[in-house]
Amino acid sequence: MGLETFTRHGTEHEKIEVEADEIIGAMAKGIDIDIEFANIIGDMNLREIEFDTIAGNLAIRNSDIHDQVSFKGKNFSGSFNFSGSIFHEDLDLTSLSVNSVNFSGASFEGDVNFKSIIFAGDAAFNISNFSGANFDGDMIFESVSFNSAANFCASHFNGDAVFKSINFSDQANFSAANFNGDMVSESVSFSSAANFSASEFNGDAVFRLANFGGDVNFSAAAFNGDAVFETVNIGGLANFSASVFNGDAVFKFTNFGLGANFSAANFRGDSVFESTNFGGATNMSAATFDGDTSFKSANFGNSVNFSAAEFNGDADFAFSSFGGDAIFAASKFNGETSFKTAKFAGSAIFDAAEFSEDLYETEDYEDEDSDS
Repeated sequence: MGLETFTRHGTEHEKIEVEADEIIGAMAKGIDIDIEFANIIGDMNLREIEFDTIAGNLAIRNSDIHDQVSFKGKNFSGSFNFSGSIFHEDLDLTSLSVNSVNFSGASFEGDVNFKSIIFAGDAAFNISNFSGANFDGDMIFESVSFNSAANFCASHFNGDAVFKSINFSDQANFSAANFNGDMVSESVSFSSAANFSASEFNGDAVFRLANFGGDVNFSAAAFNGDAVFETVNIGGLANFSASVFNGDAVFKFTNFGLGANFSAANFRGDSVFESTNFGGATNMSAATFDGDTSFKSANFGNSVNFSAAEFNGDADFAFSSFGGDAIFAASKFNGETSFKTAKFAGSAIFDAAEFSEDLYETEDYEDEDSDS
């Protein structure tokens, strides 16, 4: 005969009250916990449980957790399900190990700390209804491993969101996520595809020393602060089509391994692609650069398409290298433009391009097969 289950169920319109001490006692017994539509009263601090490994599955769904929660340093052999629940105070899962977690539609009103946590199975912060997961305080993921898919689709981060020294072994989905504070991703590894399509960054978005092993999708994303992709490696295809950069955009020392798509992107601040490597075909057709733009010392290893692009500030391509065809047909250069010592291994096509200021070249300018 199996162990009993600690079960407490209220209703959507009449939530029951459950003491945190009762839940801690059930955890100590290693039994499954199934709670729904409840008000959880009292701190849920597992320091009272002497052993580190806790058996059983923990489900607290559609409930209000009124006081602080700390599972710091514990190992759960089962799963977490906090879908639809509200954490009114701080949540500390530092150094936690858990098989799988589901925070779909959960809200976090206090600070959230996921430092050194290991998610052995699926980690879901995806939308389960119109509200989505909601982080009202600062959220910290540091030294965390996601060993299966991580889904933050349509989540809201109202404080700062910090992802530091993170490993996503499987797909990471941040599509339609909303970051109202700064988003800092430092030394993060995405081993598989990463999806940030239609996401909104209302503070600064910083991806520094990040490694994207697969494809990355930022199509239709809105960067309302500065966007910094510095010393970033993208091994797969990078899609920034129709994205909007309202602040400065910095892609300095970034490597686009298989190709980059910035078609119809709008750069409203300055944009910096200095010493950037574009290994595959690059598409920047119909992109708009309202501020100054620098591709100084950039390397385009394959073809690049700037057709119908518009440069409203200065455009600097000095010391850049074009390994394939470079298409600037019908593009507009409304500020000073420089191709000093640029090297074109393929055709350089400037048909119907417009230059309103001087085009700066030098005697070192190499145009091996130019059409203009």
